[in-house]
Amino acid sequence: MLRAFKRFTFKAQACLCVMLVLHSQFFIAGCGPGFSLFPTGMFIIPLEAGHPIVTALEGSSLAGPTALEVTPGTRQFRLIYSDARELSGSYMMNGDAITLADFNFSVHGEGAKLEFNSAKQVAAISVHGGPTWARPADDNGRVVAADGNSTNPYMAANQDILELAASLDQASSQNGGTPPATPPGGGGPIKGSTASATGTLNSILAVLAAIWLPIASILQPLAQLFTVAFVLDNSFGLRFDGTWKAVNSSSNLLVTVSGGKITKLVDDASRQELNIVTTRLADRSGNRITWVVNAQVLGQATTVEFTFDVEELTNGNLEGTLTALGNTFARVPVTMSRL
Repeated sequence: MLRAFKRFTFKAQACLCVMLVLHSQFFIAGCGPGFSLFPTGMFIIPLEAGHPIVTALEGSSLAGPTALEVTPGTRQFRLIYSDARELSGSYMMNGDAITLADFNFSVHGEGAKLEFNSAKQVAAISVHGGPTWARPADDNGRVVAADGNSTNPYMAANQDILELAASLDQASSQNGGTPPATPPGGGGPIKGSTASATGTLNSILAVLAAIWLPIASILQPLAQLFTVAFVLDNSFGLRFDGTWKAVNSSSNLLVTVSGGKITKLVDDASRQELNIVTTRLADRSGNRITWVVNAQVLGQATTVEFTFDVEELTNGNLEGTLTALGNTFARVPVTMSRL
């Protein structure tokens, strides 16, 4: 059973690697449509075929979202569907990294909610109108040693739940398709969990899996859900795309960000566009981002390196420093607001 579990997780991780390659191409190259910004600071990213979120949800009951809605001020998100299905939640800053805080989904009035701790472990799972399971206090927040082959931190942090799902699948196949009240051996891999709590978790996982992906398996739907969680984590970085006005003490620049990197610089006073030679995303750590752009200023041959090192504020603005390195060096405070 353990060998089968490892084979399954390896295949899931291999599929994830392919998906992340697609994600990197989308994120870095800036392909696809732009987004719509609303006065509340909320923005919407259209999701077309091939987008990592669309790919991750294929085959599930939550397949086919048309857009991702993100509100940075409250750190909330939701997927938009053409029908009454729902997938929403919130994310949190864990040091300089982003992680999901909760994940809620509903299909035809049935759904479930997962809550995560800062270690990306599932801290609690509940079925809408049904029971709730909470991870034991002595295990909540425990840093889990990741499998060396793991590319998904959610799967690595929840190996105990995945192992439980695999044992339930095996017992179900031996029991004519009916999930047992407890896994083989009467216990479970959840540290500190009682037999009663493990039984509750077994029931919740069976219901959750049936809603998410109605097939004769608990492990496969659960692994797909963790994959979607990881892809969502990475997608929040696109919230910086758009046109910004960068205000500093001497001049203002209009800055266009597309696919996570700066693609256009315009001097606000003269409305003359700078010629961008190279551009790159130097760093993105949670709500802090650094862009480096080499550009020729106003038709001159000299190339100037601009470095925007900014942090996202609760009002959606970006604030930090702008460094210009050419024949001279200058560093000034800068505030960037969306246009």
